[in-house]
Amino acid sequence: MPTIYKIKKTKKPHVIDLKRKERQKIYQDVRWQRLRVAYLADHPLCEECLTHGVTREAVDVHHVVSFMSAEGVERIELALNYDNLKALCKECHQALHNKR
Repeated sequence: MPTIYKIKKTKKPHVIDLKRKERQKIYQDVRWQRLRVAYLADHPLCEECLTHGVTREAVDVHHVVSFMSAEGVERIELALNYDNLKALCKECHQALHNKR
């Protein structure tokens, strides 16, 4: 009996490009850039490292709840919500994203 191979489903390139464009639109927004700088000024140390007793400079601002899961107006509100942010060092930010 012949073997039937199923074609693996992958995300369509145009869907990936649209999401990337939406994300970049927010990151290029002047409001986000100002909020990022203000948040890092208020939280100069990695918040994750501090929970482990390590002092390390924060260089990234992470969204605790992804704004990409929201729709329309909610998306920009979630992206620019000060309480939805966390200051992280590069290592912690990478580790957090690699978990997913």
